[in-house]
Amino acid sequence: MMNPKGLVMNLISLVTNPISLVTNPISLVMNLISLVMKLISLVTNLISLVMNLKCLVTNLKDVTCRDVTCNVSTGFLL
Repeated sequence: MMNPKGLVMNLISLVTNPISLVTNPISLVMNLISLVMKLISLVTNLISLVMNLKCLVTNLKDVTCRDVTCNVSTGFLL
């Protein structure tokens, strides 16, 4: 005797599996594109962080040099 519930589930799978076969590679490509974009964003943010740290160091040297006599090129006290 056949199981009607199992037969219905198998028929549904017969329809949904080919759909998944098409949508899964599309999803994979979209996820890879998203990963590349996030990596690019990470690199640009790291570059921005380094540039901001350089500006911070420069600004701290400026403040130090304004208050006391120092060598402007190095930021150290004379």
